[in-house]
Amino acid sequence: MTLSESLQNHILSLYDESVIVIDTQFRIVEVNDALLSFTGSSRKEWQGKQIALLAKPSIQLTLQQSGFWYGKLEGEDSFDKLDRLWCSIVAYRQESTEITHYIGVIDHLWQENNFIENIASCDSQDARGKIEIPQGSERTVLWILNLVRSGMGTRQEEIDLSLSPYGEMAQMHVVATLPYIIQGIEECVCLLAEKFVQNGANERVKDQFMQDQRDHLLAIFSPVTSLTSLHELAKKRGRRDMLTQTSYRDVLQMYSFTLHFILTSLRVSRPMKELLAKRFVDELMLRYEEMDAVLSEYIQCAMSPFTTWDNFAKVKQIEIEKLGELSGIVGAVLYRPLPSGELIGDALSRQATDINILLTSTADAVTLDDASPRGAGTVARAARSGEIIVDTNYAESLNHPIWVEMVHKYGVQSIMAIPVYHKISKQLMVVALYGEYENQFLAPWMKSFAHQVKRRWEFLWQQFDPMTESIVLEQKRSEEYRKRLFTGGLVMYCQPIVALESGRVTKVEALARLRLEDGTMVPPNQFLPLLDRSEMDRLFLLGFEESARYLTKWKTMGFDVDITVNLPQHTLLNPAIILWIEEICHRYQLAPERFTLELLETQEIDDEAQQLVLKQLKELGVKLAVDDLGSGYSSLMRLIQLPFDVVKIEQGLLSKLADNIIPMFGLIHGLIQIGTGLGKEVVVEGIEYPGIIEAMKIFRATMGQGYVLARPMPFDDVYLWAHSYHLKVEWTGIHTYVGALAYQWLSIQQNRQRLIEVHELCPLTPFFQEKGEEASEVAKWHEAIHNHVHVKLNQQRLLNWLIDRAQQELNEKRR
Repeated sequence: MTLSESLQNHILSLYDESVIVIDTQFRIVEVNDALLSFTGSSRKEWQGKQIALLAKPSIQLTLQQSGFWYGKLEGEDSFDKLDRLWCSIVAYRQESTEITHYIGVIDHLWQENNFIENIASCDSQDARGKIEIPQGSERTVLWILNLVRSGMGTRQEEIDLSLSPYGEMAQMHVVATLPYIIQGIEECVCLLAEKFVQNGANERVKDQFMQDQRDHLLAIFSPVTSLTSLHELAKKRGRRDMLTQTSYRDVLQMYSFTLHFILTSLRVSRPMKELLAKRFVDELMLRYEEMDAVLSEYIQCAMSPFTTWDNFAKVKQIEIEKLGELSGIVGAVLYRPLPSGELIGDALSRQATDINILLTSTADAVTLDDASPRGAGTVARAARSGEIIVDTNYAESLNHPIWVEMVHKYGVQSIMAIPVYHKISKQLMVVALYGEYENQFLAPWMKSFAHQVKRRWEFLWQQFDPMTESIVLEQKRSEEYRKRLFTGGLVMYCQPIVALESGRVTKVEALARLRLEDGTMVPPNQFLPLLDRSEMDRLFLLGFEESARYLTKWKTMGFDVDITVNLPQHTLLNPAIILWIEEICHRYQLAPERFTLELLETQEIDDEAQQLVLKQLKELGVKLAVDDLGSGYSSLMRLIQLPFDVVKIEQGLLSKLADNIIPMFGLIHGLIQIGTGLGKEVVVEGIEYPGIIEAMKIFRATMGQGYVLARPMPFDDVYLWAHSYHLKVEWTGIHTYVGALAYQWLSIQQNRQRLIEVHELCPLTPFFQEKGEEASEVAKWHEAIHNHVHVKLNQQRLLNWLIDRAQQELNEKRR
């Protein structure tokens, strides 16, 4: 593609200086008469020559990235004879995004015969002093190579003031005066620093201010700046100004000073000054608009109508998301203290997930302990003092050596911590806002915003999560439980697990109980939720060692059983767990196979680290059990993928049996079949009535646990109980309606009754005879089934009658 003749002629005649048109192969296509006159060369000598300067990787990279390159060239060859040699490059694309040509504008060239060869042979060693200008107009395709010694000869007085400050012609005029613009920017930046940087400020602050102003002015006055790019620049600057204590007055003062410098001191023509001033004023107006928008955004967030949710958990998440979406906020987290003093993220915005993981990890968790380095942070100090605290420079703050990663990895430069109190319960939470800029959160309007956020959250907390005096008293009682647990109140109980086929006690499950000073026993569901991770680890160790001690004691008494100990999720993550178990087993001379560690099915164990620990426990010899099988959706995949030996069917399924007996039978029988099919030992929990024992035997469950078999008891009582315990295991027939229903339901599922030709051999026959007159009609239905008379009708009649009687039986036992 070639330049149109009119455009090429316009370019060649635009400047008094020498002009060269170059194609994308870096070959000269055309030159103007000024170059021929100045060098005394012919047009033919120039055409076809290659300009190696444009092929330099450094120049090409800059041009591709920013659309403009400007710098001073100094070299070892004949270029040394040229004093103050400058180069400006701009890009122009006509209808496509591909570069089509390069244009060079050359001024005050030395008249030497080898000048053309010197340009053509220039290599990368000749380029120094590059200045990059930010990319602007997407349409830029005109590359202008301008070698200038002491001044620009462009006819500036011919600039048309009606031109857009962002059009193609404006870009070309800016290029022509760029050395003067850059020199003026440097002078202006120095004057701005003298006027606006406070006396006594360190060199870093001054250098940072000057570089910021330099980048800002270069971006506005770049040849490739468009109105779109100017709007983006103003939006970014306006947002930062509003959030970093830069007031409207401060912005206007610096603008007035800079505008006065442009109009009075910049060494370009008057029309050019006015063109640049138009851009400058446009940027000011756009910046003010963005500052207004940011202020309105924060006010709207703090004053917006309250949500209609009646659940405080949802309210917290909605409100923290609003804060996290504010301009300049990297993330927002609501912290809540644990009884241990550690602060955890109770609600967090989408962007703050990684920040929360970092600040609540085991090693670096924020704590209220002021003696710990982890308690020196902004959030902890705000929680202890009850005051709103701002840290304006997170990167250099001496209080945050542990969390420097937040600055480098997540872009956190400042933080504001807002403590929130519940007036009745005196509980505390902290709203933490992580900022994108240094010196954020210091503006007077920002302080008002913080106090409004504090009042809003305290109102919402009481409105949606009211704390009555009775609840406060209950919390105090719970705190007493927690303190008592490790000061002599922990008592270990156990519940026997019975083999349903043999009737033998083969295993017991260790259970923690809390005994208060007055002798009252507190169940685990009232004190376990109060414990933090370290206390759960401690409880596991105490329970495991107590279990080992009693296994050794029982063995000497001739009572040889295994034991199951519950394993909390956080303890599973503790890397020391393998060493703990090995040490205790070695000390008590017990094989690890004697222990089964039981995990709740609801625990998430997808993490690779947890799966690795499970495999290590298995290699050690410890058996693994998954508790509450059937209470979650991930059970089956876990059974297949993880090395469990025992599965337990949760007691909640049996507790709901009377309400929906047939579907529950189907679920329980299916789970038993799956467990045994995978080669696992199946334990059914919650067996509380003799009828359920019959049903579970019919379903071929291997182990049972529940009140009808044995209640939880102190470790010291197990030996005597086991010697007096006897479970009838010989089959004497069906004696309960629940057992009869289980048999009839399973017979229908397996089509068993059609296979039993002799009515007298069916176990239900003596059961109905035992019930006498009450079951006389039912006995006829049963006999008809065996005689193949109206089988489906009689099966349904019999099933409905047994369902009714079984539900009555279960409800009576429940009462």
